[in-house]
Amino acid sequence: MKRINWIPVYFFIVSFSVTSALHRFAPLSNSIFQSSVRAPKLIHRTSISTTHLNVALSNDDFRSEKDKQVELTLSTPVRYSPLHMKFKGKILTLWGIFYAAIILTCSLISLPLMMVFTALAELAGNGKRRRLNDWVVHWWAKLSLLLAGCRPRLLGASLLPPPGQTVVYVPNHTSYFDILLLSGFVPRPFKYLSKSEILDIPVVGTGMRLAKHVFLKRNDIRSTIEVADTCVQRLQDGNSMVLFAEGTRSLDGTLKKFKKGAFQMAKAAGVPVVPVSIGNLHRWMPPFSILPLAPIRHTYIKVHPAIDTTNKSVREIKKLCFEAVNSGLPQYQQYNGAKDAKETDE
Repeated sequence: MKRINWIPVYFFIVSFSVTSALHRFAPLSNSIFQSSVRAPKLIHRTSISTTHLNVALSNDDFRSEKDKQVELTLSTPVRYSPLHMKFKGKILTLWGIFYAAIILTCSLISLPLMMVFTALAELAGNGKRRRLNDWVVHWWAKLSLLLAGCRPRLLGASLLPPPGQTVVYVPNHTSYFDILLLSGFVPRPFKYLSKSEILDIPVVGTGMRLAKHVFLKRNDIRSTIEVADTCVQRLQDGNSMVLFAEGTRSLDGTLKKFKKGAFQMAKAAGVPVVPVSIGNLHRWMPPFSILPLAPIRHTYIKVHPAIDTTNKSVREIKKLCFEAVNSGLPQYQQYNGAKDAKETDE
């Protein structure tokens, strides 16, 4: 009996996963970035001093020339390697394939554990939470990013709610790698509200389903109504949720106006809202890339004080959360009122 060579099998799985992701996420590209895809002449600097990075994190006015250069560097997508391929206008680099291989490898290790923990949770009558699966997702994301050399800073860790408290985390949203950063480096269990397309990514989609995340179908009003009820129920069952209040990823990295849905759900469930700012991730994952263009550096997660929802209107909660998230972003990612001069209460 011949021995099976598993190396080609593994690389086939990696290729299949990357191809599936390309097919699912390629339509997310935006026409305003087409010129950038063809020939982006962008600044690339991998060595930024800690002093100047701290200036960027503290939202100073970037008055000195060096600080302005740091701001410009962090605000532009990195220059990717000439060794890349294009798929429906999206860029895939060797670094992107490297990230995909690491994430898939860690997923293949994590998935059997999640299946076992799911069965145990159902037998124990704790199927509504599946808390062990949340921690598997945490270590899966953390190990994947650490192996890829990504170590975001966690600021305001002391402001995180106690592990047993149910809250709604509301971060800004610039790419689907936001999920990995939050899962891996915010040491709390929570569920996501994600678009249903992620279920089509092999292994990763199965793991998210086992962890009882919530999925929304695009352009489906019935799904939107059902998802709102499901999220409130998840919260009432004792599961914290991560809700991206912008509704979709920001194409240019700047904060967009919040929709009110996340805050309505938090108020209906009677749980606090925790604003979260994710800084500098956009330059590694711009809309014209399917996976990181280069090793992710200089990113951070900033946690803000929780907002009590009991004696506040949805409008007031949304305003306080927006101001907190915006204040924690570097200047180039902060809300640009000139683009949205007339604010509507969506």
